[in-house]
Amino acid sequence: MAEKPHRPTRPSQFGPGGPKPGSGASQASSTGQKTGPADVERAMALAAVMDHAVKVQQETSRPIPQRKSNAKVILMTVILIPLTAFAAYIWFGRPELIWGPGVKPLPVAQAEAGLRWSMYLLAHRVEAYYRAHGEYPSSLKEIGDSVAGVAYFGMDSVFELRATENGKPVILRSDRDVDEFLGQSPLIIQRIIR
Repeated sequence: MAEKPHRPTRPSQFGPGGPKPGSGASQASSTGQKTGPADVERAMALAAVMDHAVKVQQETSRPIPQRKSNAKVILMTVILIPLTAFAAYIWFGRPELIWGPGVKPLPVAQAEAGLRWSMYLLAHRVEAYYRAHGEYPSSLKEIGDSVAGVAYFGMDSVFELRATENGKPVILRSDRDVDEFLGQSPLIIQRIIR
């Protein structure tokens, strides 16, 4: 609580030896007017009113403490929890509506046919290198081409390409019939047969 401001003391309306307030005696003031007990009471009442006015002014000018409201925190929680759950569903659930249809794995026959066709094309590149250089390359890096999962083994007069599809080895040798290796792969790739 704030301290009351110090008011300067007023000189006594009656001198040091003058009558006391409330004694009924009157005395002339410095302006020449007579002062009596009623004037003193009026002055005291006015001082009390002024003290009260100062006190009320101090109380009304004091800042009102703001109550903390949790409404914003509650509103943000109510909005953010469903949005976070929805974002997690979109990210982990991958709905087709947002991400589009997923890529389905190829059927086994199509995957094997694609691998056989890729190995056949790679074998043509190796043969072209052999015709140009008179020997088979030591690795597929020399022809600048490769197929994922296909291993190359070059020998003096033949080469071999090896891969695995669904746990089954697929081997292309340059000294064997290519049509037998391909089988129905071109027809499966063209979707003429399934």
